[in-house]
Amino acid sequence: ISFHAKNTANATQDTTINIAILGKIDAHKGAYIVYELAQLAITQQLPIRFIVIGNIIPYKRLSNLQVTGQYTQAQLPKLVADYKIHAFIIPSICPETYSYTTEESLSFNLPVLVFNIGAHAPRVASYKYGHVIDKISAVDMLQKIMTLYSAVMV
Repeated sequence: ISFHAKNTANATQDTTINIAILGKIDAHKGAYIVYELAQLAITQQLPIRFIVIGNIIPYKRLSNLQVTGQYTQAQLPKLVADYKIHAFIIPSICPETYSYTTEESLSFNLPVLVFNIGAHAPRVASYKYGHVIDKISAVDMLQKIMTLYSAVMV
């Protein structure tokens, strides 16, 4: 995969973009954003797979959404490698004062995308591969993912 994001970590010959979401994702942590992202990618026939490393509540089965179940911090590097993760999204729609999963995501030297809400937005904005999306919208987040990986979206 050729990365428009100027980050070739985890580059493979596979043309699927693997996007990770860490933690226990419920409504305020962005579960419905994740479902909308996955559904939009299916509708637009985009080569994107979303992997929730953790759990998502409520659970909804979609062909391009995979849920690994609970994990420990020690397991995370292996999970990121095994699932060939290209980027992380933090789909939270409520402001948070601190986001542990954001800090975990930033440790992998891969793109991290967040909405412009809460304390994690300025943290991600100052990160080399950080991307802050102004509007809380699955469409806008998907557009940013497509821009980052435009070489595979054609």
